[in-house]
Amino acid sequence: MKSIKSFFKAIATALAIIFGVLFIFYILHLIIEGQKRKAIAKEPFDLQFLRHRSKRLQELVEKKKKTKRWRDLFFKLVYPFARIIMVAALGYYLFCAKYYYNEQPNIEQYLTWLAAGVFLISVGLFLFIGIPFNIMSTLKKVKPSLETWVYGKYLGISNAIEMNESELEELENDIKNHPENSQIKKAS
Repeated sequence: MKSIKSFFKAIATALAIIFGVLFIFYILHLIIEGQKRKAIAKEPFDLQFLRHRSKRLQELVEKKKKTKRWRDLFFKLVYPFARIIMVAALGYYLFCAKYYYNEQPNIEQYLTWLAAGVFLISVGLFLFIGIPFNIMSTLKKVKPSLETWVYGKYLGISNAIEMNESELEELENDIKNHPENSQIKKAS
């Protein structure tokens, strides 16, 4: 019995040592590969690649700036137009109030009609949709919703332009400080 237990202990110990040695070799392999990757990453890119990347990035920045300029212009046209539509709807509502009274209403009658209109809208929204209506929060939501509609997928284009411009500056510095570029200057 003792010989079988000691045999299994010897096999378990041998397997533990083998797995331990393999684990140590695996960790050393990962460390060496990581150092190789860092060395490869530190190697400068080819000067031609850097110039090509710089040119493409300049084209991309110009394209994004042009897109942003057109989107800004479109928003500057749409936002006042939406405000004009809201004022025109209010004017039409008050024009309808004038025909209801069959005479020229005074300011009190107009305010009564406005209060009744807001009340009817809020009751209708609460009954049909289930949300309370607050006119101030609705008016505050108009501009962001118009921005989302106008800019769409270009909503964060300003940040993207800044990020691309900073990358472009880094590329220009890399091109300026590239070893091949300095050898060309020394030769001439």
